[in-house]
Amino acid sequence: MKGFINKIQHYSTKDGPGIRSTVFMVGCNLRCLWCCNPESMLPGYKLMYHSVKCQRCLSCAQAFPEAVTMSEQGCVINREKADFDRLTDICPFDAYEKMGEWIEAEELVSRLLRYREFYEGSRGGVTFSGGECLLQNEFVGECMDLLHENGIEVCIDTAGNLPWDQIKGVLGRCDTVLFDLKAFDDDLHQRLTSVSNKLILENLSRLDQLGKELYIRMIIVPGLNDDINDLKARVDRVRGLQSLRQIDFLKYHKLGVGKYRELGLRYPLENIREVSEELLAEIREYAGDIVTTVGG
Repeated sequence: MKGFINKIQHYSTKDGPGIRSTVFMVGCNLRCLWCCNPESMLPGYKLMYHSVKCQRCLSCAQAFPEAVTMSEQGCVINREKADFDRLTDICPFDAYEKMGEWIEAEELVSRLLRYREFYEGSRGGVTFSGGECLLQNEFVGECMDLLHENGIEVCIDTAGNLPWDQIKGVLGRCDTVLFDLKAFDDDLHQRLTSVSNKLILENLSRLDQLGKELYIRMIIVPGLNDDINDLKARVDRVRGLQSLRQIDFLKYHKLGVGKYRELGLRYPLENIREVSEELLAEIREYAGDIVTTVGG
C-alpha cells in the first residue's frame, strides 16, 4: 500500500519518548490558524520557492514564461500553470522544492530501520504526525505492523477528529499517543480550527480505555486560546484519564511563517506576542501532580 508523505525528520526529541524519526503525512481535516506545517496540512503536491537561494538568473522565467515572472522580490509563480518537476530540475541554485511523495509502506519502513540503533538506545521509535496522520490510517497501520515486527515502537500524533470506527484499530495497536487539545470551549475551537471539538473529546475518552501511554499536547497562542479558564478546563478534562503520562504545554512560535511565504500563501496571524511565563507558571501549578513540560 502507498501513502502520501511530506517528509521524514530524524533525530527528533519532541515527538514522543526517546530519539525518534517523525513521518509527516500529508492532509489534515483541521485548519488551525497557527499551523506551522502548511505543506503537510494542505492536500496534494506543493511547490516551495526559497527566495534566499534564488540568484535571479531568469532560467525559470525564460523556460516557463506562462508560469514564472520576475519582480524585485524574486520570482512570482503561478502554481496552477507551473510544472513542479521541471521547475525544480531547471533551477541551478535549488530555489524550487517540490513537496510530497507517494511511497510504499515497505520502502518507508526500510528507510526508517536505518536509524534503529538510535531508537533502541533511547527507548525511542517512530512517530506518525502530519497534518493528521490518521486520515491515512490504513497505510499508517501497515507501516506500524512492519515496524513492530522489527521491534520498533510507534507513536501516533493526532487531533482525534475522525470517526472512532476508522481509527480505533490503529490506536489500539500503537504504543504511545500524542493527543492535541487546542481549546475546550467548542465555539472557540470552531473559530480557531474550523471544526467542533465534540468528536475529539469523545474520542479522547474512548482512547483512554485502550490503555495506551498518553501525552496531551496543549498549544498556547496569546490572544487566541490563552484564556486561563479555558486552559484550566482543558487540564480538568484530562486530569482523571487513567492513561495520562504528562501534559506538554506548547508555546506558540513563528517557525512556520516563512513556509507560507515560500508556498505563496498568506500567513493568517499577525502581531502575536510571546506566551507569558506567569501564565505558564499558573497553569502548571494548577495541574498539580500531573507531570508537565513546556515546549514549542
